[in-house]
Amino acid sequence: MIGRCRRWIPALAGVFLVGVLLATTAVTAQTPQRFGDWSLVEFPDQSCRLVQSVLSRRSGNVLAEVWLGSRVDETAVFSARVPVGVDLAAGIAYRHPNRSAAVPLIWQMCGPEKCLAQSQITEEETNRLRRGREVVLAFVPIRGSRPLRVAISLRGVTAGLRAQTTCGD
Repeated sequence: MIGRCRRWIPALAGVFLVGVLLATTAVTAQTPQRFGDWSLVEFPDQSCRLVQSVLSRRSGNVLAEVWLGSRVDETAVFSARVPVGVDLAAGIAYRHPNRSAAVPLIWQMCGPEKCLAQSQITEEETNRLRRGREVVLAFVPIRGSRPLRVAISLRGVTAGLRAQTTCGD
């Protein structure tokens, strides 16, 4: 019996090693590129989006997940996903620190854990994001509470958007 097991051990070890190598390769291929505070994520349809998650310092929970990307028609889109339970009637918007006007986002849908809001942005606004240091995303997390203001770093947006143009090639 022991003799039979000794013959199978190298074969099993080989199968295990191949499985580990394949799993490592799959994870490595999907590891997003980093650009400052942003990650460039490639999707199966070969489209790419820049993403940044902002966590609560106290709980470590995600306060907001912000996405920057282009649609098929190459219009830019600013998207934010925030925890479900948000006061939809209060709206959501982001603002540059030196500008009085906020950029409103439009609620698209809510899933079991997150609500998605988006806005198509102009080339002028995209250039503002490239030049800026941060924007502040504001929303009311629970009806009747004060607005939550989340600082979104813009460090890496220029390089990430540049890399996005060749993503999937």
